[in-house]
Amino acid sequence: MLGMQYFNQGTKVLVYLASSDLFKTYYDLDPGRVQAIQAFTFLPWSLKIFYGLVSDNLPIFGSRRKSYLIIGALLQFFTMIMLGLNHSKTETLACWMLFLSNLSIAFSDVIVDSLMVMQARKFPNGGAEELNSFSWTCMSFGGFFGAIAAAILT
Repeated sequence: MLGMQYFNQGTKVLVYLASSDLFKTYYDLDPGRVQAIQAFTFLPWSLKIFYGLVSDNLPIFGSRRKSYLIIGALLQFFTMIMLGLNHSKTETLACWMLFLSNLSIAFSDVIVDSLMVMQARKFPNGGAEELNSFSWTCMSFGGFFGAIAAAILT
């Protein structure tokens, strides 16, 4: 499960490259406006400390991690579906869908990082290094396959 989330986090390069193309080609925006939109859509990554506080202090159905991972996965799925079905000539809906998608990925990243820390504590001699290598390997593979898919699709 941890590896899948890190792989997913690596594939966000696909969404980043595809959204850049969407804003430049479909919405015909200038590079400055595209950069401003992308800065807004990546804003959830700067609020990660709050996600940890929320997940640690507000359990959902008695779960502090699993329920948030499920909500994050559903949110990402539905935002990407909405983004794919968006045929309006304004970039507002696309901007908000990308914002919510980044929110779900950033929140899930915090949850998975906390699970990684819990696993590393179980194996104090070398466990943290192996888990860290594993997570970065999964993220790298996700980034590689995401970039390949973006090149083919765009």
